[in-house]
Amino acid sequence: MPNAFENPQERALCELFAGQVAVTLAGAQRHAAQVTLSGGLRGELDRLLEADRQRTRTATDRQRRLAGLIESLTAPLTFEQVGRVVLDAAAGGTTAGCAALLTYPDLGAAARRLRLLAASGLPEAAQHRPDVLARAAASLLTHPGGPVLLPAAELAERDPRLGELFAGHLLAAVPLYRDRQTLGVLLTAHPGDQEPDSDAVGYLLTVAQLATAALERARLATAEHTAASRLELLARASAELVGSVTRNRALPTLTRALVPQLADWASVHLLAPDGTLALADVRTADPDQRGRLRALLHAVAGTTGKDQAIDRVAREQQPALYPEVTADVLATLTGDPELAAQLAALNLTALAILPMSGSGGPLGVVTLGLAGRRLEPADVALADEITRRAAISLDNTHLYAQARDAALALQRSLLPDQLPQQAGLHSAARYLPGTTGLDGWC
Repeated sequence: MPNAFENPQERALCELFAGQVAVTLAGAQRHAAQVTLSGGLRGELDRLLEADRQRTRTATDRQRRLAGLIESLTAPLTFEQVGRVVLDAAAGGTTAGCAALLTYPDLGAAARRLRLLAASGLPEAAQHRPDVLARAAASLLTHPGGPVLLPAAELAERDPRLGELFAGHLLAAVPLYRDRQTLGVLLTAHPGDQEPDSDAVGYLLTVAQLATAALERARLATAEHTAASRLELLARASAELVGSVTRNRALPTLTRALVPQLADWASVHLLAPDGTLALADVRTADPDQRGRLRALLHAVAGTTGKDQAIDRVAREQQPALYPEVTADVLATLTGDPELAAQLAALNLTALAILPMSGSGGPLGVVTLGLAGRRLEPADVALADEITRRAAISLDNTHLYAQARDAALALQRSLLPDQLPQQAGLHSAARYLPGTTGLDGWC
């Protein structure tokens, strides 16, 4: 084919036009790339702005929740009420699907155990196994009280029990820490793809700090109320014991003061002149169980020569305290396996045997049985003080009876053997011991 651009001018013009087209196409490509880049940047910017707005909304919501939490916790609340309020704030301000608050009931105990105080949305397995949850949660506590975040895989590897209870969840454990002492732990479980960020962890730390302060206030309020109740009980028991002297009601007054305020049942064994212990009084929180318990304790009673718990306390006048009632403890109460089995059927969780001593020496023992509650040192001290005052009242009752018998004997000795005889008159008389407003004659 012959060349269409044999003319040099035409060929130059064509080449110039082709170059301009190439430049135009290159510019169009650069423009398209700039438009694409601009759209991507604009989308990224919009995404960043939306994320920032979301963070602002979340922060505002958390501030509002913290303000509400502070206001709620300033009211006088029980431990359980504190737990519910705290969990509402912890779960509502984060992505947590469930939460739990566990605390140590007794900070002074040598062997402390976490107790589930409150829970929200816990899996059914965790609800039915709170003891497993408590033991597993204790393994997450670190010092000096920093939060622990465990993804699902790491959680199962570190503690299979928690991995089973919170399968597929990330677990956050925030200790409740005060004065170098761990009071408990706040647990929150989050979906595996929603790991809490640093802001959420900071929020949980703040909630935990507020919970710590509120639980301490609740503890102080409870201690104050308990102390006032103990003083009131002591004052009421003392007044009743003083009034029981003339009626010989010291022992029923004693057991009535002890049950159910300090124990689920109480018994009194008195020493007889021959050294044997005799059951003198029994009181139970459940009146239907009184006859059964009386028969059982009557069988358990022995003499001070035997190596049984109540005999040792009566002989040595030293209290015997059993914070936990085991098979060995039951064996110390009685050497009879059948009686031990009957005692075990009472479901005792704690036992205290206190000596009862008067001015003339040992009088007997008082036994306190607790079912479903712990043996508190303050309760033991109060029971011991009431027992001491009951012993004084019992002593006074004996002294009163002796003085009254002596006065009656003296009065009777002063009476004439017979009435004066009057002619034509038959007379009769009856002598009654003197009471208020009478001179002894009726």
